[in-house]
Amino acid sequence: MGPGPRDWESGPGGKPYVQEPQQDYQDEIEICAGCNKEIVDENDAFEIEALQKLFHVDCFRCCVCNIVFSDDVPYIPHSGEAYCETHYEEVVFTPTCFGCKKPIIERPVHALGRVWHPEHLVCAACQKPIQGNLFEHNGNVYCAADYARQVAATCRACNRPIQGETICALGGTFHVQCFRCAMCGTGFPDKTFYVYEELPYCRQHYHERNNSLCGGCGRPIEGPCAEIGELGKRFHPPCWSCGICREPLTATYYAYMGVSYCERDIVHVYNSAKAQKASKRRTLLTNI
Repeated sequence: MGPGPRDWESGPGGKPYVQEPQQDYQDEIEICAGCNKEIVDENDAFEIEALQKLFHVDCFRCCVCNIVFSDDVPYIPHSGEAYCETHYEEVVFTPTCFGCKKPIIERPVHALGRVWHPEHLVCAACQKPIQGNLFEHNGNVYCAADYARQVAATCRACNRPIQGETICALGGTFHVQCFRCAMCGTGFPDKTFYVYEELPYCRQHYHERNNSLCGGCGRPIEGPCAEIGELGKRFHPPCWSCGICREPLTATYYAYMGVSYCERDIVHVYNSAKAQKASKRRTLLTNI
């Protein structure tokens, strides 16, 4: 047979010889999910379909109390683990500590939107379990001492650290008990305050400092205002009135002997006294 193309190699006796591909016939090793050891005898093991795991007969136990499951002790699958009935109820209906992932039987502590054993909730600064009040800041929790030292704002009034409720105003922070009227020292229970020269005031003392107490009734003016320059005072428009008839002097008035009059009444006063000439003035109405 001369040289030429071949489709396969010939074996003995001229029969076609086909090379079989090599195969790996090594059996897959099966491991018990309970003891992590090899399962040698399949008759000594079984598969739990709900968990998709293999177990030796004696290794299929509650993951909490280690009791062997049987007809009298049924198992309940949960999150990839097998529980007896007692511990399943504890796991499902009892809060779990975010620190150790175990059930909390007594005295849970709530922080950062999670639940903790008291001994597992530690300060982000000193790393010690927090005793007493705790403080949250930027996803961390602090004991009172470290919060005051590292995180807490300083009160603008007393210069001490602020722990607890804070008032932010006038570009600073204050203890609730420190944010008070700069003149009389009263607080602001309705959360309303007035500012004069960067200090907080109650309504009455703000208007006193601002010269916006009415010269007639003595009450604060907030809105329309009659400004009387010669007296250096401001009035509610209805309070700025004629000294005789009490008609509001919203346009012009006459000043005579320290009293202001309307045009009708100044005639009677002036004619009876004739001591000095009355001055005609115009009322300046503004808003404050």
